Amino acid sequence: MEKYCLIAFFIFFYSCGSSHSPHESFENFDLSEEQAYFAVVSVSPGFTSGKISVFDANGKQLESFHRAHSDLKVFCDSQGFYVIERYHRDNLTYYPVENLPNAQWQISTNQHANFPQENLQSANANSLIFINHQVIMARMGSPYAWIFDQANPKSMKRLDLSEYAVGRSLPDLIEGKYLNEKLYLLLAGYVRDIVPWQFETPELLIYSQQLERLERVSLDPILNPVSKIIKNDEYLLLAGQGDLMGDDSTGGGILKLNTQTLELESIIQGQRIWDFTLHGDDLWFLSYQGWEKINVYRLGLKTGQLEQLSEGHYGAIESFAGGIILLKSDRQKPQIEFWQNSEIDQVIAMDLIPQQIAVCRE
Repeated sequence: MEKYCLIAFFIFFYSCGSSHSPHESFENFDLSEEQAYFAVVSVSPGFTSGKISVFDANGKQLESFHRAHSDLKVFCDSQGFYVIERYHRDNLTYYPVENLPNAQWQISTNQHANFPQENLQSANANSLIFINHQVIMARMGSPYAWIFDQANPKSMKRLDLSEYAVGRSLPDLIEGKYLNEKLYLLLAGYVRDIVPWQFETPELLIYSQQLERLERVSLDPILNPVSKIIKNDEYLLLAGQGDLMGDDSTGGGILKLNTQTLELESIIQGQRIWDFTLHGDDLWFLSYQGWEKINVYRLGLKTGQLEQLSEGHYGAIESFAGGIILLKSDRQKPQIEFWQNSEIDQVIAMDLIPQQIAVCRE
C-alpha cells in the first residue's frame, strides 16, 4: 500500500464544554491526481465536536481540521468530499480537495428556494448517490429525494417517492447506486408509527437514466437493510441487519441480485450484517453479535468457504488499494486495521472510535 495516499476524516466527540480551533494547518497538504484516499468517520461518547484528519497510506497524519458538530456523514468523489450535518444542523457542505479546509458551498437539507412549500424540521439526509456530474440526496425525513449538479447545487430538482410510502409515513430512501445506465434506489421499509420501529420488506426501485421507473423488486427475506449497495458488472449485493434489539437473526443476511434477470440469491443467511464489502472473489462482512461484539467473516464466493477472521467490536469495512480496511470500534483500543489476505498488515492506533469509511479515489 506504500504508493497510495488516503484521507481519513475522524469525527471525535468530547465531553460537554470542550472546544477546538476550527482547523489546523494545511500548509503541507498535497494530494496528486494519482493518489488514492478515503474518509473515515469516528465517534466517542459525548457527541459534542468533530475532527477531520488526513493520513497517508503509511499511517502518517498529514493534516487535520475540526468541526463543531458530531452527527456527520462523509461522502467522496474524485475531486472532494461532502459532509452531511444532521441533527439540529441539517446541511450539506462541499470541500474541494485542492482547497482544503475551505468550503466551496453549503446548502440546507431541509429547504430550498426551488421548493418553498417543503420546509421541514429535519429532512434527515442519509446518503448521496453520484451519477456522472449529478448528485442524488437521500432524505429519510421527506418523500422527496433531491437532485443537483455537483458544481451548482442551486440547480435543484426533486424525485417524488411518496407513492412508495403506502402503509407507512415515509418511503425511507436510504441508499442508491448507478450501474450500466440504471439507477437503483434502496427503500428501507421502516414502520415508524409503532415504537420501537417495526420493519417491512425493503424494496429496490430501478430507474432509467431519465428517471423513469423500470422495475420494483422486493428484497425478501432481509429486513432493516444496511445503508449500502455493493455493485459488480453483473450483480448487486444488499444486506439486512434484522432486528438488532433482540436475539433473533430473522431478517439478517446478504442477497445477490442479478441485474439482467432480477433474480435474487441468498448467499448469507442467519447473520445480522453490520457492514460488508466485496474484494475479488471474496465477500467480507461484519456480523452483529451484540452491542460490544461485531466479528469479521470472509466468504469465498467461488469456493463457498466461510471463515471467521477476527472477534471484537468492528464498525466498518471497505476494500481499498488491493487490501481491506477495517475499523475497530473498541472503546479501549480503537484502531484502523489494514488487512492483506487473512492477516493484519498494519495498524493505526486511534484516540477515539472510528465508525464509517467512504472511499474517495482508488
